[in-house]
Amino acid sequence: MLISELKNNIVQGNIDNFYIFTGPEEGIMDIYIKQISKKLGLTIKWVDSLEEVSKQLNLKSLVKVRYLYLIRQDKAIKTQETMWEFLKTKIVGNYIILIEPTVDKKTKFYKFFEDKMVTFEKLSLEMLAQYAKRRCPSLSDKNIEKLCEWCSNSYLRVMNELDKIATLSKQTGLIVDSAMSVLDQEGGIYKEQHFDIFQYSDLILNRNVNACYEYINKAKQLNQDILLLGCLMQAFRGLVLLKNDGGGKGLCERTGLTPWQARCAIQVDSNFGVEECENNLLFLQDLDVKIKTGGIQPDMVLNYILAEIL
Repeated sequence: MLISELKNNIVQGNIDNFYIFTGPEEGIMDIYIKQISKKLGLTIKWVDSLEEVSKQLNLKSLVKVRYLYLIRQDKAIKTQETMWEFLKTKIVGNYIILIEPTVDKKTKFYKFFEDKMVTFEKLSLEMLAQYAKRRCPSLSDKNIEKLCEWCSNSYLRVMNELDKIATLSKQTGLIVDSAMSVLDQEGGIYKEQHFDIFQYSDLILNRNVNACYEYINKAKQLNQDILLLGCLMQAFRGLVLLKNDGGGKGLCERTGLTPWQARCAIQVDSNFGVEECENNLLFLQDLDVKIKTGGIQPDMVLNYILAEIL
C-alpha cells in the first residue's frame, strides 16, 4: 500500500483494522499513527505482542477506552500463519498496527500482507527541506540543507535538531543561523555516522567481535544480507586461493585474483587458518541457498554468520 493510499483512507475514514508499518522514517510514520488515532477517536497503547493484545481485549474493563494498539517487532506473528487471515480480515472493532523496521520481500509473510503494508522511506532532500522551512522559517536554506545531510534525511532527527536551535535562539536572542553555529561548535548538533554493509564485512573479516555485536542491529536495518554474503564469500574465496598458493610474486597470475582482491586477502590473511577459510566458504554458500529458498528466518542471518565466523 502506498502512503498516498493510506492518506486518502484516513481522510475518507476508510481505515483498515490492521496495518504493518515498515521503513526507516519513523518520524513520518508517527504522524500517520496520530492521524489514525485522531480520526477514529482512539487512545494509542503500546503493547509487547499480539498475545498481549488478545489478553487486553478479553479484559472486561469498567472504563470503556478504545485503543489503537501498537506492536513493535513481534517475531511470533511471522511464524503463526494460522493468525494471518484473522489479522487481515477478521478483526472487528479493534485496530492494530505492527511496526517492523524491515520486512524481507522474499518471505511468505510479506507476500501475504503486502496490501496491508505501508513503507515509510526517508524523504527526498527537497521535501524534507520544505518541512524544515515550515518548522523554522528563519533558518537559511544552506543551513537547512546542511542539517538534513547531517541527519541523513531523517525527518524526526531534523525536527529534533530544529527544536534545539529554536530553543537556543529564543533563550539567547541569537538569530537561528547563529544559534545553529554555536550548537555545532559545541557538539550539540546530531551528526549521523555513516555506516554501510562493506564496513560491517570488514569488521567480521578482522574478527572485531565487540564491534560486530555492537552494530548488529544497525547492520540488520540495512537489509542487505545477500550483499553481505557476497562480500564475505568473495573474501573467503580469495583467502582460500591465497593460502593454497602461498602468495608472493605472480599471485594474481596463478590464482586469477585481481590486484584489489589479492590486497584485500593479504590484509586479513593472518586472521584465519586455511581450514577455517574453507569451512567458512562452505558455510556461507550453504547459507546463501537457505536464504534464497526460505530455509532460514531473514532476521537471524547475521546471528548465524557471527556465531560461525567469529
